[in-house]
Amino acid sequence: MRGGWVSRMSAVTWSTRVVVVGTVSMFAAVASSQQARELGEELFFDLSTGFLANDNYERLETPSGDTYLWVSDVTLGYSSETDVSSFDASIGGRLQLGEFGEDPDENGGFINPFLSLAYGRDGVASDFTTSLLLRETDNGLDITEIENSTDLIIDQGTRRDLKFAAGLSLGKDAPVSFEGDLAYAERRFLDSDDPDLTDQDTVAVSAELGFALTRTARLLVTGAYKDRDDIDDIKNDETNSSFGIGLLAEIDPTLTFRGTLSHSINETTRTRDGERVTDTEERPTIDLALFQDRNNGTNRVSLSSELDGGGYRTTLSAGREMELRDGLLDFSLGVTRTESGHTNPVGSLEWTRQNRDSVFSLSFNNGVQTDDDDNEVLFSRLSATFLQEVTAVSGFRVSVGTSASEGLDDDTDDRRYASAGLSYFHDLDRDWSFVAGYIHEYSVDGGDDTMTSNQIFATIDRRFSLRP
Repeated sequence: MRGGWVSRMSAVTWSTRVVVVGTVSMFAAVASSQQARELGEELFFDLSTGFLANDNYERLETPSGDTYLWVSDVTLGYSSETDVSSFDASIGGRLQLGEFGEDPDENGGFINPFLSLAYGRDGVASDFTTSLLLRETDNGLDITEIENSTDLIIDQGTRRDLKFAAGLSLGKDAPVSFEGDLAYAERRFLDSDDPDLTDQDTVAVSAELGFALTRTARLLVTGAYKDRDDIDDIKNDETNSSFGIGLLAEIDPTLTFRGTLSHSINETTRTRDGERVTDTEERPTIDLALFQDRNNGTNRVSLSSELDGGGYRTTLSAGREMELRDGLLDFSLGVTRTESGHTNPVGSLEWTRQNRDSVFSLSFNNGVQTDDDDNEVLFSRLSATFLQEVTAVSGFRVSVGTSASEGLDDDTDDRRYASAGLSYFHDLDRDWSFVAGYIHEYSVDGGDDTMTSNQIFATIDRRFSLRP
């Protein structure tokens, strides 16, 4: 299978307004393994234009009409790649015109604008990365971030995101080393009626100093800080900080140990009897891991604990990452014990199998998390995708996925989301390609609000590229 086919097949997710659970990251990884990024500079313009019809475009419980649109997704970008650095910049959005079932007076406009910047530099003894993302999207489920989300909330209106991240690594293999990360996220909801969708700012900083004790052992000093601020004080504000000490040691050429012991502090500000009250809790936390290198992969076992607004949790897990003759396999299995007495099995699975003319991927993740209301939830995600090349210029993709958020306490709503999609791809010539398909969505919010959506689409895609 040609590398371009895999990247084009996964790119359909940006052409259809709705993406199918868990497919983007999988096929980005497959594409990168098939073709290395070219050195040099590229100025490009991506265009995807075509027709879509949806019987519930606004994703309502009781839709009132069908929507028919002509949509054009455009991206203008620049990329530069050298042996030691990379830079990417892109800007774009969607122009849509047509008939909206929920609002006959509306005929379209420019939506979903975004700006993305990324820079990275690899040195002999240092690394630096930074990224900036500014975008506005509708309040449909953001599948590209589903692994870090627990709400599974679908609502009308739009959300505006600003995200910045930077990472620095110094002194690789030197007597003294440093690793640091900084992240800032700002989210604003516009025209939303759901009280669970609130404006928030989040800041996170982490740092680690390493001091060589011997040729195979290093003393670690760690620190971390994270602050989540609910702008209108509807939900809880939360601050987590920790500082600790640890050890990174090579026990033998195939066995590595890493362990840290930290003092963690959680400050949660809640509304109680009409006033904002801050509760503080301090606990020791641990993060222990053992890694064993094998001929075709790595075995791992870990024991960790964490403290947040939902309480104190301890997780024990074991896993293996391995290369197969025709793919990759990474799995883990464990158990999480919460402060409230719940014991839940947790685990993950990532499996990709690649044949000469097809790719199959299966992904599963199950774990205990804390939502924005500081309630503990069991979050599960399962997805599968199959790509098949039919001829030298055509192919299809089938994707199915489901996600669930189950509250461990009786006062927490359970939510379910599922989707399925079928897409067909055909190269019209060297530069133009045709994509058509169908997507079905289903969601249940709290056991009462049920939403279904069906969409068909057909687009023509092209990248205009200039390499100086």
